[in-house]
Amino acid sequence: MAVGGVAWGVKGDELRVYTTDGKHYILVIEESESKRQITLLEEATASIHREVYDTSPMEVDGASGKDDTGAMNGESAAGVTSKQLRFYGVATSANGLFDAFVYTLSSTSDMEYKTDKFDVSYVSIRSAVSQHNEDVEDNLIEKLHVLLGRSDLRTYLLVIEHAQLMIYSANWLKCSAGAVVRWSVTYVLWDSIRYCEGEVAHWGEVEISFFHRFLSTLRDFYLAKEQESKTPDQSTSTRFSKQLYENCAMNSLRLMNFLCMHLKYAMAPALRVQMDTLASGNTKLLLQHYIDIALRSVEAYLTKSPGPLSGMF
Repeated sequence: MAVGGVAWGVKGDELRVYTTDGKHYILVIEESESKRQITLLEEATASIHREVYDTSPMEVDGASGKDDTGAMNGESAAGVTSKQLRFYGVATSANGLFDAFVYTLSSTSDMEYKTDKFDVSYVSIRSAVSQHNEDVEDNLIEKLHVLLGRSDLRTYLLVIEHAQLMIYSANWLKCSAGAVVRWSVTYVLWDSIRYCEGEVAHWGEVEISFFHRFLSTLRDFYLAKEQESKTPDQSTSTRFSKQLYENCAMNSLRLMNFLCMHLKYAMAPALRVQMDTLASGNTKLLLQHYIDIALRSVEAYLTKSPGPLSGMF
């Protein structure tokens, strides 16, 4: 058995192993005062085989429903199909919620002659966590607070100062000490939004909906930072673009609109109207902020800078 790919779990204490012979194992790292060991938490081969055979673009014998009782009873899907599944690489999302893996399907009963030119591989994305997982959701909210604390959202900049941060709590990085990681906000939030999509049936139940908790966190942060947004840095040495975009309160509005824009088409009509209203109100506040900054900057320039003809008189 050769390892085709390894992905870290949400908290950095779990390993998801994909092998080239189509096996999938979930291992957990257990630490005590005297030792550290890795134990098998779950063999998830049967479940991932069912997912792949159900969604693969390649027609698979046995996947059409002729006889899938064995797979439904927990037997490996490889036993009810004539195709061999092989994994050749995996990458996890920013927060460890989804795995993207490369796989191939080849015949186990027929002789196949294929050169590299005709070998076909596929990419699939699967959820690595269950919905309504409180630990996962708490971790995502914690990461959101860290993100909101940055004034510049163009890239998420993280400097690793100590080797023990090689596994950072929610799998945001695994690299050597002293490294600098730059990620876009869309990359950091992508799997959080996909996680929200998975609970679409519960969006009407505010008390258990992570989507509403995510949205409320953004709104509460804006309300807490609203006053700061009204007193921007008016130093003439401050770049105009920085005054426009590097504002924590305004960033929370931008992220609210980002969230609504990506999820509203999966919503019920009534909730979609609410999200459109929210996004429209946020956009007005952002425009007011831009206009205010522009007027203040022009005023500062005219009052503090010498006029173009001042040296002639």
